[in-house]
Amino acid sequence: MNPITLLILGMALLLLLIAGARLNAFIALFITALFIGLTNGMQPATCMAAISKGMGDILGSVIAVLGFGVMLGSILTETGATRQISNRLLKLFGNRNAKLAVCLTSFSVGLALFYNAGFVVLIPLVFTIAYETRTSLIYLAIAMAAPLSVTHGFLPPHPGPTAIASIFKADIGLTLLYGLGISIPVLLIAGIWFPEWIKKSAQSLRQEYSASNPRL
Repeated sequence: MNPITLLILGMALLLLLIAGARLNAFIALFITALFIGLTNGMQPATCMAAISKGMGDILGSVIAVLGFGVMLGSILTETGATRQISNRLLKLFGNRNAKLAVCLTSFSVGLALFYNAGFVVLIPLVFTIAYETRTSLIYLAIAMAAPLSVTHGFLPPHPGPTAIASIFKADIGLTLLYGLGISIPVLLIAGIWFPEWIKKSAQSLRQEYSASNPRL
């Protein structure tokens, strides 16, 4: 079978296993790799050896960075540094700029903490800040989630950027520097402008609905 066709089928299988069957991403990747190898004519033993070698080559070069990243994130969580960062930013920017405070807090935490862990750590703070400042929860949640996504996608020591830098033998420091150059404008759009647009759109829809239903 054509290798391109096999690749497309493998991608479709991966999406089906993760989105449809809701399998763990690691297991889904393993099954997909096994499927592509076997359908490409590889012997089972050879296919397993190739998968093991590929995983080992990638993890071997990034495991130290990932490990120290997890450690630094744990330190931020256990010492209460995240709450301190948020409180100080709120004092600095004021309640009216709570979105900016949340966005900067999330970005600083996201530099060291993986997305899932950062979300779990920050979401209680978002609820607290939303209650204290009487600000829309969705408005602040977007401002919190966007920086976590940006750092997770562009900056080491997160797994994706670190693994890609390792595959292409890129310098980690330069990868981080270029990633910051890309992430800052993306952060301004996704974390600062987009929540404001959502808020204005919601207010506009609410006004239109009230105007068309004056008895409600």
